[in-house]
Amino acid sequence: MGSGTDNQSELDDSNGPLDEEEGLTSIPMSGDVHVVDMPKFLIKKRRLSTLLGMDTEQPASSDSEPTEKKVRNAKYIGELITKAMTDAEIEKVLTHEINSMISEHSALKDFDVIFLYDHQQISRNHSSAIYQSLSEKKVNKNILLILRSAGGEVEPAYLISKMCNRFKGDNKFFICIPAEAKSAATLLSLGADELHMGGMSELGPIDPQINDFPALAFSGTLEKITQLADKYPNAADMLAKYLIGSELDVRALGHYDRITESATQYATLLLQAKATSTTGSVKDCESLASHFTNHYKDHNFVIDIDEAQKLLGSDMVKADTDVYSACHEIHKFLETVEQIMIFRLMSKRVVALGRNFHIYTIQDTHS
Repeated sequence: MGSGTDNQSELDDSNGPLDEEEGLTSIPMSGDVHVVDMPKFLIKKRRLSTLLGMDTEQPASSDSEPTEKKVRNAKYIGELITKAMTDAEIEKVLTHEINSMISEHSALKDFDVIFLYDHQQISRNHSSAIYQSLSEKKVNKNILLILRSAGGEVEPAYLISKMCNRFKGDNKFFICIPAEAKSAATLLSLGADELHMGGMSELGPIDPQINDFPALAFSGTLEKITQLADKYPNAADMLAKYLIGSELDVRALGHYDRITESATQYATLLLQAKATSTTGSVKDCESLASHFTNHYKDHNFVIDIDEAQKLLGSDMVKADTDVYSACHEIHKFLETVEQIMIFRLMSKRVVALGRNFHIYTIQDTHS
């Protein structure tokens, strides 16, 4: 309870003027606590209890409703994160705030929440960090991965998806996408039992990239030149000279095609793992995997919630759920933290892997 000064304040009716007609009072309080009107006799009882050092209210049990939500707006975050703080201090604050946010949302109470929230490309470091968090899993709950990534290497993305399914046991593996989960992150998502998406969610084609070009573009270039030579026979010599003088390694075209086929194969395996519990056949899984890999003309194509539901079904893709709302609130908090740090020329970004939060300078993120 409060100090002696606080007790005196509680007893002082000037801090809470009584309404003689209604028998109600408004107690002015600082911070984000909302003012609640209470009957007069309860106010007197509470003041007496405070003075005597007693507490008439029982503490909430662990099974009670989540705690009251804080208002974590830009002003709050700006006061929370200062330029004088070290990276370790910021990480500690973020860990506390995110854990508090998770506990405040009833929609998340049945989940073991982990993160893959990073601007860097998915790599073996990510799969190692996720594995470490999953291997330390102590609660028998559904796994919820909050995923934000522009993509990366196909192999670790596949491993992460497989790991989450292995560690879920008899429970389920959920992914929430509060922003973008593109390319290899989309591949990872195909292994989830449920995807929770909303208006700001983005999946994308999983066509592999080589030096910022789609692997399919190389064989597509050769096909285009062949079509031009066939259409304009007189230009065949010129096109042949162009190919000889270009940096296009014709011998590598087969290798690039194999990389794309490999991504399709990984996607097929993740979808097939759920085929026994869905209406989809193995052939359907192969066709769907090929669609994600080969259908879209632009690597940055936005596969929004409507497109995702059309492809994967509403049983797998859940729209605008309470889980999405809670995760998007966490995402907005982390995004605001980053914006404030950039505005203050701190040149830092937030990375969340597993249950751990890290601060990196922008130069270190290769962004």
